[in-house]
Amino acid sequence: MQYPQGLEPNFIEKLVPHVTSPHLDKLLVKLLPQAPKSEIFLLKMELKRLSTPCKRVLDLRERGECRVFNHDGIDHFISAVAIAEFQRLLGVYGCYTIGVFEAINSKVASKNAAPVKAAPEAVTSGQRYLADILCFRGYNTRSEERMNFVVSLEIAVQQHQRIQASSVDISVGGMQIKTPASATFTLGQHLNIRFLGLEQEYLLDKSGVAYQVVRIEQRNDAQYLCLRRLSAPATPKFDEFLQNFIRGNKRRYKVNLENTLQAILARGFEQYLLTNMVGLPVFICQTEQGSLQARYALLNDANSCIWQYWQQDNAGQLNKVLSKNRIHQWQRCDAGEIKDTLYSFQVERQGKTHWYSASATELSADTALRQAFFGFGARQESWRVHLIQMTQASPEQAYVPTTLPDSLSETVRKLNRPTPARLLARMRGISHILWMHDITNEHASKLYRQPKGSTVALRVLQKSAHAGLADAAQVLGVSFQYRSQRSENRFKLETPVQLKIAGTTLMAATEDVSSQGIKLRLSRPVPEQSELLLSFPKLQSLTSRYKLKDIPYQVRAWQEQIVRLQLQNCDSSPGQDAARFFTELLDRNRRKLPKDPETQDSLDLGEALRRIANANIPNPSLFFSRQGASFIPDASVRPSQTHDFMRALFYQAEPELADLSLLFCRQAGRYFNERLKQLSNATEPASLELYLAMDRNKPGMVANAIFQGQLDNTDLTNRFIHMTHEQGKLRAFRLILHKLGRPDTSSFDAELKYVSVYATHKARILEDRLWNVICLVEVLDVTQEVLMRYDLPAQENSFTTDNIGITDELDKGQWQQESNNTRNLSNS
Repeated sequence: MQYPQGLEPNFIEKLVPHVTSPHLDKLLVKLLPQAPKSEIFLLKMELKRLSTPCKRVLDLRERGECRVFNHDGIDHFISAVAIAEFQRLLGVYGCYTIGVFEAINSKVASKNAAPVKAAPEAVTSGQRYLADILCFRGYNTRSEERMNFVVSLEIAVQQHQRIQASSVDISVGGMQIKTPASATFTLGQHLNIRFLGLEQEYLLDKSGVAYQVVRIEQRNDAQYLCLRRLSAPATPKFDEFLQNFIRGNKRRYKVNLENTLQAILARGFEQYLLTNMVGLPVFICQTEQGSLQARYALLNDANSCIWQYWQQDNAGQLNKVLSKNRIHQWQRCDAGEIKDTLYSFQVERQGKTHWYSASATELSADTALRQAFFGFGARQESWRVHLIQMTQASPEQAYVPTTLPDSLSETVRKLNRPTPARLLARMRGISHILWMHDITNEHASKLYRQPKGSTVALRVLQKSAHAGLADAAQVLGVSFQYRSQRSENRFKLETPVQLKIAGTTLMAATEDVSSQGIKLRLSRPVPEQSELLLSFPKLQSLTSRYKLKDIPYQVRAWQEQIVRLQLQNCDSSPGQDAARFFTELLDRNRRKLPKDPETQDSLDLGEALRRIANANIPNPSLFFSRQGASFIPDASVRPSQTHDFMRALFYQAEPELADLSLLFCRQAGRYFNERLKQLSNATEPASLELYLAMDRNKPGMVANAIFQGQLDNTDLTNRFIHMTHEQGKLRAFRLILHKLGRPDTSSFDAELKYVSVYATHKARILEDRLWNVICLVEVLDVTQEVLMRYDLPAQENSFTTDNIGITDELDKGQWQQESNNTRNLSNS
């Protein structure tokens, strides 16, 4: 209201204690002798209004960071500053009133924003490089909605022992309660609980309800128990009461969204990782005879180059390079980490293509084969080096329901349906995933090359020829559905094409088409060109409106060995005619033409395989967001098996946090940040090689970190590698840097909408966080390949503790004496 002139609004607090006084009128007249009677009357009514008890919830979460503050059974969401002001105003008004509610909203809310804005400045340099740790292996799914609700309880432990407690959240089938830290409980213990707070308002059976303890947690000065309802004795009336009570009050007290928020965050980072991962997951199945063989390969845009490399002839080579003997050899390795390096190349001889491959394990056991293989194979243009990792898997991992109960809607019920039997039948026998990453490095290839071997030495290569390996069933490439970086969908369409190149006409056929591009299959290899002229004789017979002859196309990808081209329509008059024709053709036949490359059944299989792969990621991944002109860590993904890089991140770090200081400190940090900045304008992933010198006396501590690009020449790199290896503490990692686009929320859209209903601000925060992620870094352990590259023996892994990471000693320069030579090398 508009207060009378001469009376400041904060003076109201001094008048509030006199509201019930019979002398209030005389006091107002004395304080405001010039005020009209009408204004004094209105002021008196305002004082009474402000002193009226209030039950409204204070929720300032949209204005900054808040905490839960319970007063008189009501949960308020306010900051620490607001809590102090709230308690002060309680002393003024005597209880929680409308005046307290309005004062907090009008005064404290604006003050509450200041500490939130200033918070980033208070963050220390060490805290700046901390990242949350995410796990992609399953989420807590609830069969019922759980409502945040605080009510007094009485726990009957023994015949005459009663413990006072309070609920935290509740559902029909269970609840979480808060008890004194001094109380003693055990897992599986049966408790009888009375709802004292509800008994005062509702007619409930005072004999109590039976629960069982399923989890015990200690937090601060209290003890939290997770309880599950026992089916006996049956209490149908109480069940019906709870169902109606939660249904009628869940918008008032809000449902517990903790597990849903965690799932949304993890799924948001999942879709970034699986759609950009450069590694090729190959699914290994166990046959009825007990042997292992490769059956499926999960494809995306980023790993298609590995798939195409092994499909450069009609037969395909993936089933041969992953022979049964080789898979069994890897599978027999020590459990926990199966890792090897695979080398391969091909040569043309007498019009035929001959393939050769060998693993690091095989080459280490045969010196003659190793010299011949490296000396001859590394000189070939087809030379490739792949990192091989194997993780265990099972078809049951394909079932990943939402975190929402089926009772919410029919849509949620469909999303929570188990994996169909037809898909389980196709995935029967899946026992492992073999991950294949291309780690070919031009610098490394030069080191592998030796003087050409003699004729006698080259005969040794026949041991590694694919012709001598047992054949197996073809590996099937399967795609999964996701928001592609392509500007439009491609559709499978095969039609003849006349191709003009180098003055000659060649017949070809399309494999898939869009309005702006074509994938073309040629009848024979042709010399590489940047622009081609295409004519479509069969399609031309369907239209006289558009000219489909001599249309210029630009070559976007050229695969000479398998004579396939990916073409983009040129922005010319004939090209625009073709674009309009294909747009009209695809629009009229959209239902008849399947999207390339898979039918819906294959997409369903691909989605199931994606979920299995997602639960068995073998390598850590790091996500970064931009803050001003620099990049800061956002989250890190914990792999399904032990990894030396994660050990370094965990060293002396806080629980559930990873310390990425090793990537941002000293010279290496400046180099890494510059590479991230350059990535902003790149379209292809960038690759960096990182060398870590570990401290042998402190397992997991990084004594020095340096990128290969920081070492000016080959000789300096050789000296660093050999010196660090001699000290037994070298670890080498390949970092794959991806620029990320917009997030794809389709996989968690139902959960995001559910959160928006009860906590709009939390849904907005989650979306903003996912949109702010700008870079993904995959981390591959290439230590074995680096040792093979420099012809060094394997070193003993003497740091296997899980309590490891990077400390501020990296910046302070407190190195061990044995690291001095290494440090001098890296700084030279």
